[in-house]
Amino acid sequence: MRDVRTHPVWIALICALLVALSGCSMTHAPQRPERSSKQVYAELNVIPGVESAQLNGGSSGMPGRDQLGAAISLKPDYRSDISVLLDYVLSELWSQTSVHPTTVVTVSMQKGNDIVDLAAAATTLGLTDVGTHSLAVSASDMAKRYGAWPGPVPELPAAIARPTAAPTP
Repeated sequence: MRDVRTHPVWIALICALLVALSGCSMTHAPQRPERSSKQVYAELNVIPGVESAQLNGGSSGMPGRDQLGAAISLKPDYRSDISVLLDYVLSELWSQTSVHPTTVVTVSMQKGNDIVDLAAAATTLGLTDVGTHSLAVSASDMAKRYGAWPGPVPELPAAIARPTAAPTP
């Protein structure tokens, strides 16, 4: 005759095994394809009205504390919405896979010889306390706005793909 006390042990072992296996899988969720900072650089430099875009990134001096940034030089006659451009630039930076920014993502813009005040544009995006002339958006704020890193590759918004014409006198 079987010992009744071993029956609950087997049930417990089987349950534990099922729980352990329920989260295991031999396949991983599909990851986004690699997207280099060179690709982001190229995308930013073909935006109508952008004279040049420079990227910088890497370690902030501490292990595992990486940052990423863009400096955008706009043509003096740039007329598109700065907040739309800022959102696109931040999204482009967040979509690359070369550097995982764990501290901040920075953006600065210059129009002709003038530094662009980005505070109002940042506020439009729901980003506050990030600076004025050079924004420093925390990695956690980037994740809240653009999703987990790396974010999806953005489409160039129509508002900056077709700049508004200069007003006629």
